Amino acid sequence: MKPWRILFLASSLPVGGAERQLQTLVRNLRRDRFEPIICCARTPGAVGEELRSDGFVVHSDLIRGRYDLSLVFRLLRLINKEAIDLLYVRNELNVTVCATLASLLSRVPIVVGVHATSRLRRRRRVALANKVLMPFIDRFVAVAQAHKSYLVRREGLDPNKIVVIHNGVDGHRFEGAPAASLREELDIPPNATTAGIVAVLRPEKAHEVFLEAVARVYQSFPSAYFLIVGDGPERERLEKMSERLGIESRVRFCGHRADVASVLADIDVVLLSSDPVVETFPMALLEAMAAGKPVVATRVGSVPEMVVDGVTGYLVPPRSPEAMAHQMLHLLADGELRAEMGAAGRQRVNMRFTTKRMVAETEQLLEEVTRNRASGYRIRMVRRSG
Repeated sequence: MKPWRILFLASSLPVGGAERQLQTLVRNLRRDRFEPIICCARTPGAVGEELRSDGFVVHSDLIRGRYDLSLVFRLLRLINKEAIDLLYVRNELNVTVCATLASLLSRVPIVVGVHATSRLRRRRRVALANKVLMPFIDRFVAVAQAHKSYLVRREGLDPNKIVVIHNGVDGHRFEGAPAASLREELDIPPNATTAGIVAVLRPEKAHEVFLEAVARVYQSFPSAYFLIVGDGPERERLEKMSERLGIESRVRFCGHRADVASVLADIDVVLLSSDPVVETFPMALLEAMAAGKPVVATRVGSVPEMVVDGVTGYLVPPRSPEAMAHQMLHLLADGELRAEMGAAGRQRVNMRFTTKRMVAETEQLLEEVTRNRASGYRIRMVRRSG
């Protein structure tokens, strides 16, 4: 039997957690069962170019404007040309609308992967689109149970059409990773205790809560250092805030780092300060746990499905620098507790959140949808001919 030909469709594939998950999936699909083809409706992005370098077929530049319905016909031609058996679409409104129409016209099944929650200003449009498109979409993929609940409650999706597949991480990449040269680069003493946050510097990540917590911890633990790994539009504001709080001598802005495994090896406690209804399944926490680091994270989105409070780290209320500071200080001051929680986190990742498991569950879904649609179509054709 020939492998199923799967068209993975996105607007673009820049560097990001969801994009890396898609890349991991494509690279690890069994080639005897699936043949992935990539389509970036706009530009390939860095991840798209990496997949192209890997030898995958990557189509791009199919869309002409923000709302370009002619994409439907270009997708139909591509489906024909590549003999596609199934569409797997990242849930971006314009691309999803066009892909669903192309699926309907070509009778090729479609799965929509939803890897983020809609921003408030887009929620009504998304809910309306979902209501119209949902009957024609075979399955939606959510990345956590809390994410599924959100999609049903806020975006109007049918719970019977949603499959939960957690993101996965390759734990071996983080076990025993050599420390980066961060301490030397940033003038941090080799034996200093460190806490850090790994996240793009955007408002919804609430880095100011982290800094306010740091200001409290610094009063009781002045020898600690605090790292902000990532870049973004909030950097200048946050740098000024650290000066205003009088903690600039202990806070290090590291910018974007590609060597995440090595960076995590240099951090003793990892934090997440995000606001509610932002985090679907934050890879930064998953990677920190895979690296054997205890975490302190806000109780938002799907985070409680990842972090077991009091076992692999601590969960704190959002927008509470006091609570975050309390638990951060608790971990910074107790090396044995850090090691115990870090080991528990690594074990949890290796049992529940592996790349292998994510790929296997996705393969099962793709095969099930493709077989069911093909079987249903054959039955309809027999009935019509009879």
